[in-house]
Amino acid sequence: VLLVKNICLLILFLFFDIAAFLNFSLAIFNLLPIPPFDGSRIFFIFLPVKWYFGIMKYERIIMLVFLLLLIQNFCHVYILVNAKILFQRR
Repeated sequence: VLLVKNICLLILFLFFDIAAFLNFSLAIFNLLPIPPFDGSRIFFIFLPVKWYFGIMKYERIIMLVFLLLLIQNFCHVYILVNAKILFQRR
């Protein structure tokens, strides 16, 4: 019974540890000064108003380009990892 209790506590601790790490990572990621993220709002406070609205005009395009680059990077890593596993010498 004690072993089961310790295992349950360990699983619960790991769950909250991963949740806290993920939350912190996403908070830092959100502070990037790229227009779809909140960090851009903080960064653009220091820009002149004309520049701010000039950049915000292209916010959707910048977001799409950023997402495409992010997806392309994940696909590239996924293909490399699978190719390495697939073509491993046995």
